[in-house]
Amino acid sequence: MAIVFVRRISQGAQGERPAPEDVEVLVDNLEDEQTGYEETTMPDTQRLYWRKWDARSILQRRCILLTCLFLIVAIALTLAVVIALFHERLAKNPKTSDKLFVPPSDSILGKYDSAAVASDVEECSVVGKQFLKRGGTAIDGVIATLLCVGVHNIHSMGLGGGFFMVYYDRRRRKVMTIDAREKAPIAASKFMYNHNKEASLRGGLSIAVPGEIKGYWEAHQQLGRLPWSELFKPAIQFCRNGAKVHNALATALKLLEHDIREDPSLSEMFIDEKTGELLQEGDLVYNHKLADTLQTIADDGVDAMYGNHSLARSIVAELKDAGSIITERDLEHYDALIKPPLNLTLRNGMTVYTNRPPASGAVLSYIINILQEYNMSKADIATPEAAGLTYHRMVEAFKFAYAKRTELGDEAREAGLEDDAAQKLKQIVDLLSSKNHAAVTRAKINDDTTQVVDYYGAVFSETDPKGGTSHVSILDSQGDAVSVTSTINFYLGSLVRGNITGIVYNDEMNDFSLPSTPNAFGLPPSAANFIHPQKRPMSSMAPAILVDKHGDVQLVLGAAGGSKITSTLAEIIMRCVWFDEDIKQAVDYPRLHDQLIPTTVFYEKNMPSTILASLVERGHNMTLSNPNGRFSVVEGIQRKDGKVYANCDFRKGGNPAGY
Repeated sequence: MAIVFVRRISQGAQGERPAPEDVEVLVDNLEDEQTGYEETTMPDTQRLYWRKWDARSILQRRCILLTCLFLIVAIALTLAVVIALFHERLAKNPKTSDKLFVPPSDSILGKYDSAAVASDVEECSVVGKQFLKRGGTAIDGVIATLLCVGVHNIHSMGLGGGFFMVYYDRRRRKVMTIDAREKAPIAASKFMYNHNKEASLRGGLSIAVPGEIKGYWEAHQQLGRLPWSELFKPAIQFCRNGAKVHNALATALKLLEHDIREDPSLSEMFIDEKTGELLQEGDLVYNHKLADTLQTIADDGVDAMYGNHSLARSIVAELKDAGSIITERDLEHYDALIKPPLNLTLRNGMTVYTNRPPASGAVLSYIINILQEYNMSKADIATPEAAGLTYHRMVEAFKFAYAKRTELGDEAREAGLEDDAAQKLKQIVDLLSSKNHAAVTRAKINDDTTQVVDYYGAVFSETDPKGGTSHVSILDSQGDAVSVTSTINFYLGSLVRGNITGIVYNDEMNDFSLPSTPNAFGLPPSAANFIHPQKRPMSSMAPAILVDKHGDVQLVLGAAGGSKITSTLAEIIMRCVWFDEDIKQAVDYPRLHDQLIPTTVFYEKNMPSTILASLVERGHNMTLSNPNGRFSVVEGIQRKDGKVYANCDFRKGGNPAGY
């Protein structure tokens, strides 16, 4: 084998030697092995130059070719590995489609080293922080914060209401819950509203026995460190010196202006005596009567309100004037209950702790229990198609969970349940935390379509309470956490403000079921939630604390918003735990809600249209929630990457505080 260089000589001008062009050609069977070159003159002026390659040159050339081939293969393999790693990373942390993007709100994401307080009133978050820095426990901080919120957002909560609390002790890894839910008076009966259903909504007959202060006292006795009276000072000062009217209170006052003007005690507080105008955002609201009441309780303790005391007698007197059937005996017999928590272990080792009935912790646990075996990740909300399926599954889980809610009620012995009914209620609660039952329910979810109401197994579905609830979340520097949701039910509760005490009383009797009255959709009521003396009505409140397998708090959550509370908290947990969002991202994102009846999915106005379209394709009826109202309001704290983050829902306002 040889290589032939063909030199092509073009004809040029006379006397000029044209530049040659070499062309390399392979030639077999060289005839002259002894010469390096052999020249032959061709008729067309082409000349051939023969060059013989020795064995060494051929070996070098082959080595070069093999090296090049090896490099090409190595580069190809490297590229393949890089591409595979990229796709793996993309799967774990996919970029969300622009069609699903929702701009962030202007709420603050608080970032702290060790402790945080989140409430719907910034001044009150600061109060809680101050008590923590003074060496108070998380319980000290939360009581002071709640007392403060009860002054600023008196339309949502206060001494005339009740609460549910979850407390986590990091050092001992113990969890305690407190049920300070309001109770039906001893003289109450399940037929008391037969002839006047509206009496359960407003006025003296709608008032249940308040539990707020009794609950604070029990918590402080168990876990407080600072003096009881110290916790009341900020709230008393705000009552006397004026509390700023924030947007949340101003909105509620505007909605209820007619009722306020009709009531002398409410007018005294919320109508400017100089101008005759309703208080506006930015004004100061004073409550000197409530300041005196708070001071009495601070000085004399819990017996001032629940014992043989002049304040207790004043409370009963003003309630009687309003038409209430609450007596001194009702106050004396009220007990805040300390209970073990409900708990649910997640796939990643976290545990969700929440309250037992009559709170809706069991409903929240059931939703998460159904959904967690889908093994969701951020990829499940990264594209319109994936997000559509995820939200469909979420809505279906809501429906099954709210169907079971209709079988829940107060577990306490004094609630009047027969032994078999009490046992059945316990079995239902246990069932909702069962992974096997969740798997059975999950198998009923069709990824392509929703179902008719009967498919979900509801005994009956309740109407949608609105309005007056607040939540406070606290994480202290020791790693202890408190999650408390407090309420007087509707805005300004019963619309009864005590003429003597300045307390705004609840209308929690409306949260019971009425046996003689089908609900607005013609469905029969649930016996599990009938009125009975000293029984506590079913509630949508479900404060929660999530703790990892090392015993460290990861999330402290709770919400206001009536029946939307439970579905909202499920969404927040999903976004923080499964979709790896921070607490602000999770709280900011628009929400939807389905409680089975009415047969529609309520959604917020900025919910991405691609998600809505996907749900419609699967047969869901979609209804825009009141754009001028608040869907639900979350106060949350998250531990992430060694820091403590806190966010207060932009839907109501407020800011966190911490250090």
